[in-house]
Amino acid sequence: MPQTEFAFIDVADETEIPEGTMQGFDVGPERVLVARVRGRLCAVGGLCTHQIAHLEDGVLEDNRVLCPRHGAAFDLSTGEPLSPPADMPVEVHEVEVAGGRVRVRLRPCPGS
Repeated sequence: MPQTEFAFIDVADETEIPEGTMQGFDVGPERVLVARVRGRLCAVGGLCTHQIAHLEDGVLEDNRVLCPRHGAAFDLSTGEPLSPPADMPVEVHEVEVAGGRVRVRLRPCPGS
């Protein structure tokens, strides 16, 4: 069975996410965190996997985001949890800039 291709969704003007900042967006049914770190954009699941909290309300430290609720840290490149209490990763999504606009494509779930 062919795999469904997910489309890129426009979320913001490129200038709205300057270096060292992050913002949360609703991309289809998902909350997504987009951050600009070391000159590149990263997009990961926007909700903490430990307890539901919007990661955009947390703290951006270099290439990781700290959850505002209990301080769990996630790597923005891999989505992996870096500190407890989270032990499950956040999803990593594709992000691109086209025509000065930031666009995100959700990754399909395994088996879809």
